[in-house]
Parts: sequence; C-alpha cells; structure tokens
Amino acid sequence: MSKIQEALKRIQSSGTAEAEPTSVASSMASLNDTTTLRRMDPNELPDDLRCMDFRYNGKTVVVDGDQLETSGFLVSGAKQPKLADECRFIKRPILANAIGDKVTKPERSNLIMVASALPGEGKTFTCINLALSIAREKDWSVVLVDADCARQHVSNLFAAESEKGLLDLIRNPELDPNDLIMPSNIQSLSILPSGRRDELAVELLASDTMSNLAARWAEEDPRRLFVFDSSPLLLTPEPAVLSAQVGQVVLVVHAGHTSHVDIQTAASKLEPGVAVNAILNQVEYGDSSDKGGYYDYYGRSQVVNDED
Repeated sequence: MSKIQEALKRIQSSGTAEAEPTSVASSMASLNDTTTLRRMDPNELPDDLRCMDFRYNGKTVVVDGDQLETSGFLVSGAKQPKLADECRFIKRPILANAIGDKVTKPERSNLIMVASALPGEGKTFTCINLALSIAREKDWSVVLVDADCARQHVSNLFAAESEKGLLDLIRNPELDPNDLIMPSNIQSLSILPSGRRDELAVELLASDTMSNLAARWAEEDPRRLFVFDSSPLLLTPEPAVLSAQVGQVVLVVHAGHTSHVDIQTAASKLEPGVAVNAILNQVEYGDSSDKGGYYDYYGRSQVVNDED
C-alpha cells in the first residue's frame, strides 16, 4: 500500500464514523461566496493599528476586523478560542516543515498550497484562517495568494478583484512582485490577488516564469510564507500544476462528505514528493459539544510518493 493510500485510509476511516456536522459548524467552516469585507481608508486607523509591511508597494488593504470576525474568520483568539486552538494544531507541523525543525525540509517549504478535491469543502475558509493564524506568530509573516484563477474567492473577499496580481506577474516578468503585493492592517499579513483572468492560466502557472517567481519567493526570506488558495483538484487542472511549484500542500477534506475515491484521485494529481498535510474539516466528535470542532488533522508531514 502506498503512502497516499495509507494516509487516505486514515482520513476516510475517521471521517465516515463521524456524525453529520451541525448547522453552526457547517456554516462556519466554509466561505460565503457573497461576503466582501469593507475596505477602509488607512486614515481611519489610529497610528497604533497601522501594521503595514512597508516592503510592499501594492494598494493598502485595510479591513474591518469586526466584520472579518463576524464572517467566521480568526481575528482574536480570545473571542474564538476553539478555532484558534484548531488552527494552532494545523500550523505547527507546517511551520516545522518550513524551517526544517527536526524534520527533513522540503524544497520551497515556505510555499504552501491549500487544496481540496471538490468545491464546498471549506478550502478557502481553511486557507484564510491558516494564514491569519500564522500571521499571529512573532517570527513569521504571510502573503495570502489567490491562485484560484477562475473563482478568485480571496480577491473578492478582500475587495481586490480589480487589482493586478499573480497572473499579471507571470504574464509580465518585468513587474516587481513587491509592487503588487498588498500590505494589510492585520499584523504580518499581506495579500496578492489573482489578477486579470486568463484562459491560459494553466500554461502560465506551469511556465518557467512562475517557477522562477516561486524560487525567488522561496529563497528571499525563509520566515515569510506564501499561502496559495487553489481551485479544487478535480475541478480544474491549475492546482495540479501549481503543486509542482510549492513545497507543501494542505489537502482539505469535508468529513463524512468527500468519498475515498475522490480523495485518492485528488491526491494522485499532486506533484510526487510534495509534503502533504491532510485536514478533515467540519468534524463532530460523538454527542459532546465540548469535543466538537471545525478541523481534525491527519497525514502529518506525509510525503506523496507513489513509488513507495
């Protein structure tokens, strides 16, 4: 049995035994496509809340933290302790991989793609909360990249759908990435939108220009993570291509919903050798609400390699 099959067997056997998620967990563990955060003028912020990363020259993203939190995202650990703790469990092995702390460090390990097999599994919700949680670390910074070239969930959420972004950088190598990355008022978090849509998005993501861009990001600052929100693996070819450009993949699986075949097929599309961290989303534990949660974690630091 391959490492993929072993990891997926653990995921599926755990998921099928779970009860259906409650309506609260279901609504909180996925992104409402109609949600758009109110963009604020930087002058609205007091000086002590201006947390911009001045290495970047893109338009400033100033979001209303209360609205972000109301939309279900992790802003204050004090207000959302369960979600904060679950994100801590998720990010620790990812950070360990990124820094090579007591593990074999994957190449480009500070570039992380968040993917799912199918739409509606909570991928973008997980991706944004993972980025927000990592941004709270004292020693790390995060660039949240919208690599869902068709749907552009992240760009739409942060009202940046009309801004230049990832696809523009690949189309025009003369552009400076730092001129398009958008600093935010959330400490250590910046945004790179998807950019202008392109029917050749797959070819752009597979190009040498993208590979050179990924290599640059991987080498410039090992304590800066690029977290890519991708499209579903069974929906479009873009994420399979993008997995060749990153060092880690977070595979989000909807508990009790995604079939074993779909999970296995999705994982088989990932680049061989990439470190895969599998997250079971919308988990409920038995009949005790105290044990319920959005996520569980499997396949820690699992490396996809079909030859094993």
